[in-house]
Amino acid sequence: VGSMIIDVLGDGQYKLIDYRLYDVDNSISEDEEVKTFVEEAYENRERYFNRSWTEVIGFSEVPLTGLYEGNSRNGQSCWSHHMARAIREKADTDLGFQIAALQGEEVPAGPITFGDLIDNIPHSRNWGDAGWLVARANLTGIVLKKLISALSSSKQPFDVTIDGLMAASEGSESLKAFVIGKHGLDQAIINGEPIKDLRSYSVAFPSEISFGTGKVLGIF
Repeated sequence: VGSMIIDVLGDGQYKLIDYRLYDVDNSISEDEEVKTFVEEAYENRERYFNRSWTEVIGFSEVPLTGLYEGNSRNGQSCWSHHMARAIREKADTDLGFQIAALQGEEVPAGPITFGDLIDNIPHSRNWGDAGWLVARANLTGIVLKKLISALSSSKQPFDVTIDGLMAASEGSESLKAFVIGKHGLDQAIINGEPIKDLRSYSVAFPSEISFGTGKVLGIF
């Protein structure tokens, strides 16, 4: 456990006053109050969901990708495509966006428990939410192109997966899933056609995007 004291001087300047690391090992006695609090939290969690956290609900031959040590190792995996498709089908839209940064911890291949899914997809704003929300919007083709272009050229990897957007390959009639950063806009296909600038396309995405944007802009 670390502690840090910083004096913020203003104008982007700061001064480090003190920094210390404290080893946490078995020599430190267990805090009964904290232990009781954690055990009660586990009990309340299962009571809320009315389901055992360790109940095995499936098996996966590949990891359910998410954050590993705070970073996304593969944000455009088959699991990301699965979630993007679930978002699109639920909202009945042309496209479904899945953002890897909003996922929880990566789940290893093998038996998948109910708790694994909740930890891997932890979208919620308040305790008591029945689940995470999907936002729906309509974008013109020209705006959609600018969005995809911005995601493709960004220095910060957003790891966005888009379901419903396909890529055409030159000299081939087959279509592949469009991968941001790999395929160009000239290859983008929606509903069997290239993106039309003035056409309106329906888009679904995790509601945290619109919620967070509204907070930043002072709308909410």
